[in-house]
Amino acid sequence: MNKEKFLMLITHLGMGGAEKVFNDHARAFTAFGDVTECVYSRDHLDPAMITGNPMLELDEQMPSGSLKRFLYRRKRLSSIVAKQNPAVCISHMEGPNILNSITNTGKCKKILCVHGSIMRDSAKSKWKKWMLNRLVIPFTYSRANAIVTVSQKMRQEILSLGLNPAKVHAIPNFFDIDRIVTLSQEDLGEYKQLFAEKKVLLHVGRLSRQKNQRVLLQVMAAYKKTDPEVKLCIAGDGELKAALLEYAATLNLSVYDAAQTNELHTGYDVYFLGKQANPYRFMGAAKLFLLSSFFEGFPLVLGEAMACGLPIVSVNCETGPEELLIMNTPPATTATEQPFYADCGVLMPDWYSDTLTQPQVQMWTAAIEKVLRDKTLYTNLKENCHIKVQQYNKDRVINYWKDLIEAVIHDK
Repeated sequence: MNKEKFLMLITHLGMGGAEKVFNDHARAFTAFGDVTECVYSRDHLDPAMITGNPMLELDEQMPSGSLKRFLYRRKRLSSIVAKQNPAVCISHMEGPNILNSITNTGKCKKILCVHGSIMRDSAKSKWKKWMLNRLVIPFTYSRANAIVTVSQKMRQEILSLGLNPAKVHAIPNFFDIDRIVTLSQEDLGEYKQLFAEKKVLLHVGRLSRQKNQRVLLQVMAAYKKTDPEVKLCIAGDGELKAALLEYAATLNLSVYDAAQTNELHTGYDVYFLGKQANPYRFMGAAKLFLLSSFFEGFPLVLGEAMACGLPIVSVNCETGPEELLIMNTPPATTATEQPFYADCGVLMPDWYSDTLTQPQVQMWTAAIEKVLRDKTLYTNLKENCHIKVQQYNKDRVINYWKDLIEAVIHDK
C-alpha cells in the first residue's frame, strides 16, 4: 500500500527546541507517510538533523526586502507543492505557519504546529505582538485545516484569538525515554569528580534572552552562602555567553568556562560546559534541574530531565512547566505569589524579570534548599518524574498525530 506524501516546512534545522521536534517528527512520520522536508535555508543545518528524507531548500534566491522575500517564498512553496503533490503540508514555527496558511497549495491540506507562547514572547515589541495576535495570525491561521499546539495552555491562547476550536488541537511533544535513559548513563569524563563530590544544580539551554540565565546566576550567588558544596552547571552556548560571564563576575562568582583554558577543578561556583552532544549524562548525575525562561511552549528539556528522574525547580512561565510538572489537572492557581510544590518539582512565581528582588531570590533559594534537604520530598519527586514522563511516550504521541493527519487528509 502506497503511503501518503507529507511535506514538512521549517525555517532551518539548527539545534533549537522546535527544530528538534521537527526532526523527531520527520523521522517518526516515515512509519506511515512519505516525508519530504523543506527548509528556508540549509545554512544552519546541524549534521545531527539529517534524517535521510529528501530535503528541499526554499530560498534558492534571496530578494532584498522582507515583502519581496515573503512573496518569493510563497511562489516557491506553491511551485514545490505543485511538483511534489503532497497530501498535506505540515509547518513548524510562526513564519512558516503564516507562509503555509496563505500559499496556494491546491488540494494539499495544511497543518500548522505552534511551539511557543504567542502572548509572552520577550523578543517581540508590544506593537509587533499586537499586529501578529490581533490581525496577522487570526487572518492567516484561519485558512489552515488544523492547528496543533504543544500544550493545553497554548491551545487556550490560540483560541483567545477567535480561531475555530474544532481546528485547534493540543498534542504534546514526545520523548524517546529509553534512548534518553541509556544516554544518561554514559561516562561523565572530566566532569566525573565534580558531579560525584558536589551537589550540582543543572541548566541546559541556549544562552539567550528567552532562557534568562541571569536569574540562575543571581540565585547561585545567594545560595552558595547557604551551602558552598552546591555548584551550578550550565550546558549550552549562544549569543549572550559573554554577557553572562561578565554578569557572573559582578556577582563575585568564580567561573569555569569549558571554551577557555582555565584548569578544571571542583572549586568554582559556576561551570559553563558549552554545547553538549549528550546533555543527558549530566541530567543523570545532577541533583536538581533549574529553568528560568521568560516563555516556553512545551519545554523539551524539562521532559528530558524528568526521563532521567531529575527533580525540577522552574519558573511557572505562561505555558509549559505547569503542564509538565503536575500529574493531573492543574489547580486554578499555581505559583502566582509563592512557590508551588508540584508532583515533579517546584513551580516558582513568574516575575517576568531578568533581575530579581532580594525576597524573590530568597524564595528560589528556600525552594532549592527544601528539595535538597527533605529526603522524602526528593524521593517522591524523582519517582513522580519517572511516572509522569510516560504520558509523553513516543508511540502514544505519534498515534495522536497519525490520527489527526489521516482525519485532515480524508476530511473526517
